[in-house]
Amino acid sequence: MSKSLNNPPIESVLAASGGKFMAVTLAARRARQIWSYWTSDSLVDSPPPQVKLESTNPLTVALDEISQEKVLPAPPNSEDIV
Repeated sequence: MSKSLNNPPIESVLAASGGKFMAVTLAARRARQIWSYWTSDSLVDSPPPQVKLESTNPLTVALDEISQEKVLPAPPNSEDIV
């Protein structure tokens, strides 16, 4: 069975990330890192995928990592809060 938006369930992605905005931001950033890892000659810049999937779509891999809590949002920095 291939991964889709229903698998991982979107509810688990939202719960692990803390909300819609954070889920979208975290998934987009992580998908860019995964794409960079797959296409770069230098493997130093980006961490490898944290889950094993058959999918070659970096966004699908990123969402699965978030739902399994392998990738978590950084806690807010108190200096950033105004």
